[in-house]
Amino acid sequence: MYRLIILSLLLLLTACKEQAPTIPLKLSQGEIIDDFHQIQIGQIRFFNDWIGYEDFGPEDFITNHNINEKTALNARMFLDRTITSHLHDLAPELTVEELCAAGSFQFTFLVDGTETYVYNLPTGAGSCDYKNEATVIGIPWLGEEEQDHWGRFLWVKFMKLGGGEAALSRGIHKLAIEVRPYIEQGSLKTGPLIASGSLRTIATLPEVTPEEITLQAIAPTDRFPASEATLNEGPLVTMNTKIARDQFVDITSVIVLKEGELLLEEYFNGADRTTLHDTRSVGKSFAGALTGIAIKAGHLESVDQPVSNFYTSDGFNNPSPFKSGTTLRQLLTMTAGFDGNDSDLDSPGQEENMYPTKDWVKFTLDLPARSDTNWSYFSAGTVLLGDILHRILPGGLERYAEKHLFTPLKITDQRWQQTPQGVGNTAGSLQMSSLSLATFGQLYKDGGRDILPTKWVTTSLQPLVPRKDEKAGYYGYLFWNDSIEANGKTYTYAHASGNGGNKIIILDELNVVIVITATAYGKPFAHWQAEEILSKHLLPAID
Repeated sequence: MYRLIILSLLLLLTACKEQAPTIPLKLSQGEIIDDFHQIQIGQIRFFNDWIGYEDFGPEDFITNHNINEKTALNARMFLDRTITSHLHDLAPELTVEELCAAGSFQFTFLVDGTETYVYNLPTGAGSCDYKNEATVIGIPWLGEEEQDHWGRFLWVKFMKLGGGEAALSRGIHKLAIEVRPYIEQGSLKTGPLIASGSLRTIATLPEVTPEEITLQAIAPTDRFPASEATLNEGPLVTMNTKIARDQFVDITSVIVLKEGELLLEEYFNGADRTTLHDTRSVGKSFAGALTGIAIKAGHLESVDQPVSNFYTSDGFNNPSPFKSGTTLRQLLTMTAGFDGNDSDLDSPGQEENMYPTKDWVKFTLDLPARSDTNWSYFSAGTVLLGDILHRILPGGLERYAEKHLFTPLKITDQRWQQTPQGVGNTAGSLQMSSLSLATFGQLYKDGGRDILPTKWVTTSLQPLVPRKDEKAGYYGYLFWNDSIEANGKTYTYAHASGNGGNKIIILDELNVVIVITATAYGKPFAHWQAEEILSKHLLPAID
């Protein structure tokens, strides 16, 4: 008996020892790694083109960088020990896995000696094995070639969200980066400086012509009368200047309707009135409208109809009452009972897992169930809603939409993307012109007219479900609901939103509909710059 207890204790101690972080031999700060690379421990060194560690020499390092040129910028960080070892100093009671889950690198950006931005790198950036082995960390900051790396996202966050673009304005500046370990266990604990480096940045803003920044004249159109309301042109000229200088990236149009009249119509980067914009998930809000029309016409009973009214469990994987009991309301509010979350790359129902399959509806119905009904952005659920609409609407989804939604709105330029089954894709990528998008927004601003029930419009735009995202906003029936600061006020607005920074914004307080189209697909600043255009330029110009 005692031998068994002793053996168990020995096994437990061995397991704990194996899990403890392996701390490499510590090198003192400032020690040279080798003569060829001429690197000091604790340095961050910068270079242009990405060069393998074994291939670069001192001549490849740079100390100057023109941030307005299309030149790649990369870095390597040389540590005395692994990040898990430094985290172990902060929380010695934790295992390697627990350290990786609780902490990582904290980056501090300083411009001309002033702290500008502090960012705690998410714990999911990089594998735990890598964090427990690497002491030379490569960081791609900027480059023409797309790289799915946390360094690219961090640079964009610093420049676009963290004040870097404003701080590194025209002229010569010193950019310094400091790195420390951090652990978060109820409260934030930060360790000492473990790496730093600096770079002399040069910013030369390109010249713009008066034609590029002057507000564009509004040509006559039978869509909307021209507004005679006054505008504060200063913030709009500044907006146009930033777009011309590529400080706002890939913007293609900005439209403002006030009281149903055309107040502002601006096109950029080769777009015009005839351009059909792929606004990605903005198309989801059209699926919401079609659901309201279908209920009004009696093709659907109510939003409380379950999925089981339209599909049987035969032939589908993972049958579950939680899945079959999912209602249309849950599909509209992103609270469905399927295990799908587009924000989580490991989620079975993440949209990128759906697109390569031959049958998107089967993909969705085959998903495992989840055990809660919290908000979770789920494009596959909107595909399922579109298939239900296609099944019950006379003539199918596209023909019904044309007859009962687009024709009454005098929209004739819509172009659907289709699913592999040839059904209009209600997850997004419904293309149309900027004025057609504005027409759809005005439909909701007008309370639905005779097309949508007023109650449906009101409910759709309400903050029905709290979202668990960075903005902590709300969600309605395939519309987002958020607030924004501008002019010293807080404005609440509903909006259709799509990848790239595409928006249809309905702002009741000002009787305004705003359309922003852009092609900054997959770029982490896309929605930020759309919100910046709204808060810093459009609202100051129209209120």
